[in-house]
Amino acid sequence: MSEKTKTQKAAPKRLFELERRKDYFNLGVLIFTIGSIFGTYYEQIFMYVTLYIHQGIKLWLPRSGLIYGPLSPIYGTGALLVFIMICRWRNKKWYEYFVYGFFIGGVLEYVMAVGQELLFGTRSWDYSDKYLNIGGKTTIPYMLVWGAIVVAFIYLVFPLIFKLYKLIPRKIGDIVFKILAIFLIFDILISGIAVYRQNLRRHGIEPRNFIERYCDTHYPDDLLNGIYENAVPVERNKQ
Repeated sequence: MSEKTKTQKAAPKRLFELERRKDYFNLGVLIFTIGSIFGTYYEQIFMYVTLYIHQGIKLWLPRSGLIYGPLSPIYGTGALLVFIMICRWRNKKWYEYFVYGFFIGGVLEYVMAVGQELLFGTRSWDYSDKYLNIGGKTTIPYMLVWGAIVVAFIYLVFPLIFKLYKLIPRKIGDIVFKILAIFLIFDILISGIAVYRQNLRRHGIEPRNFIERYCDTHYPDDLLNGIYENAVPVERNKQ
């Protein structure tokens, strides 16, 4: 067995047998969607189990990051970054992917937390009381979990996603993934705008244009508080 063959076995090579550039776009949309759905239900199950073990409470809490659909964009973004990573660095060992996942997950979680506080004036997670936390935004143990999730996705989940993708007729897939991409962009934008407007309402700022008036009418606080139940307002001068 040649050295080249041994190196190629470091990663699931079948992931990269894509015939068209468009396939990378389609597969990226699919991976982002599956990662977002996985993240939502992972968080919900984790919180359900945690509450039951520590408090004896059976409670299914919402953990969606977008208004429409059970989608958590932080996990979708993480899955998409991992897909881009393995397309760029195909011949790495599993422990190298673990290290990449460790840092990708930690940086992504930290940046998302800071961005949420700056743009929307809320905080959805605070690890200040956790062991080995980094500014309350992430922790070393959770970064280790991110690394393990990345390895599992690369060697177990991604091959299944690729097989699923290959079953979709090419012409149908091209149309479906374009529509799905448009929906995801809309969902991300409208969710961000609605939550940003909620932060302005929280500070007593009246609507200044049609979009803000539309958000006040169609995305009131009661609706958004139900979706983002774990988002806690923060004061800038107390951060």
